[in-house]
Amino acid sequence: EALLASGEEARAAYCIRRAILLGPNSAPILLRAANFHIRTGVAPEAFEPLKRILEITAEYDAIVFSDFDRFGGGADAVLAAGVPGEKRAAQAYFRHLLAIHADPGDVRKAWDWLSARSLTDEPAAIEYVNHLVASRQYQEAVDRWLQTVGAHRGDYMRPNRIFNSGFGFAPSGSVLDW
Repeated sequence: EALLASGEEARAAYCIRRAILLGPNSAPILLRAANFHIRTGVAPEAFEPLKRILEITAEYDAIVFSDFDRFGGGADAVLAAGVPGEKRAAQAYFRHLLAIHADPGDVRKAWDWLSARSLTDEPAAIEYVNHLVASRQYQEAVDRWLQTVGAHRGDYMRPNRIFNSGFGFAPSGSVLDW
C-alpha cells in the first residue's frame, strides 16, 4: 500500500501477489488485494480475492457486498465471478440484495442462480416470497411459493387461495401461509 501511494505500482503489485501466496486464507490480506485492484482501476481482478473471502468467513460479508455494489458491475457480473457456489455465501449475497432493495431483476437473477445450483432452502424461499409480496410482485410470489411447497400444496390455488387451509402443517412464516 505504501508503494502504491508512492507511485510504484509494479512493485506494489508484486508485493500483493506475494502476500496472497503467503496468506491465501487470510481475509485481511485478500481484502487488501481486492482494494489494490480496485484502486489501480482493474476492479474485475478484485472478484477472485473477494470470492475467496466469502468462502472462508462470514465476518467480511458486509464489506465484500459493499465492494460488489460499488465496483462489481451489476448482479450478472457478481454472480458470474464473485459469489462462490456454496450455500452460505450465496444466500448471504441474495439476502443482501433483498436488504438493499436491489432492482427486482437482479433479485430474480440471484434467486434463479441459487436455484440452478440447488442452493435454496425453505427459509430463503420464504424471505423471497415475502419480499415479492411486499414489492407487489404477486404472481411471481405465488409461483415461487408453489415451487417451494411442491407436493404439500394440497388445494392451494386449486381453487383455495390460502396455503395450509386445513392447518396440516406448522405455520411457515410466509405471508401466503396462515
